[in-house]
Amino acid sequence: MADAAKLKIRIEKAKNQLKGKTIADAKARRTKKTLKRLQRRLKLVLIQGKKLDEQKVKHEEHLKKRTEKEEKRTLREAAEKEAAQKRAEEKAAKEAEEKAKRETEEKEVREKAEAEAAKKAEETKAAEKTETKEEKPKKEPKPKK
Repeated sequence: MADAAKLKIRIEKAKNQLKGKTIADAKARRTKKTLKRLQRRLKLVLIQGKKLDEQKVKHEEHLKKRTEKEEKRTLREAAEKEAAQKRAEEKAAKEAEEKAKRETEEKEVREKAEAEAAKKAEETKAAEKTETKEEKPKKEPKPKK
């Protein structure tokens, strides 16, 4: 844009020269041509500047969109990690609960088996005692001769 400012200054000088009455015809023609040339250059410079500005705006928009996408992706990844961690924690808690339940069931089964074994042992002992009593016949009194 510095070029545009310099061109504007030169255009103003050329216009001021044309306004002056002391200028010769040949010089006036040259000044008019110079003025037109400078105006064309100014127009081109302004068009190029406008294009550059548009490119900068597009580039900034592109960068903005890219950063927004990156932010969304990082947020989505963080949410996915959090959800995965939550699922893992729930799974671990469920497994621990199932393990505790299994252990209590196994303990109950073991206790029942021990109780039944003890009961059977008592029954067998009682049966053995009764059998031993039954096996020992009372001594019959010897017949007296």
